[in-house]
Amino acid sequence: MERFFRATMERDIKKMKEIYEELKPELEKGYAKALNGFISVIENNDSRAVLYSLLNDKLNKKEVKDLYMRSKKIYNDEFRKNEERDYEKAWMEFLMFYMKNTEEKKGLDMYMEDG
Repeated sequence: MERFFRATMERDIKKMKEIYEELKPELEKGYAKALNGFISVIENNDSRAVLYSLLNDKLNKKEVKDLYMRSKKIYNDEFRKNEERDYEKAWMEFLMFYMKNTEEKKGLDMYMEDG
């Protein structure tokens, strides 16, 4: 999944579609729906979507963590349908990948003030 998430962060639609088609037969329905949604957001440059805000650094660290915790709560709710839980699992995994890779990329710079 890392390849798909990396392509998502790079906004490489062609690569995202290739990886999605390759993985689709193995994916749970809800997980596949989430990944297809990622492709759609980037393809349509949908500024209303959470993924768009995330990739354009419009969300702060706390907001990203809150999104992760929301997805985790839904995923862990046994009364939810499997499709919904799998959808949230995809989001949890992407958000974890995003947090890990944006911190590595920015390092100490994200804590430094300009000027």
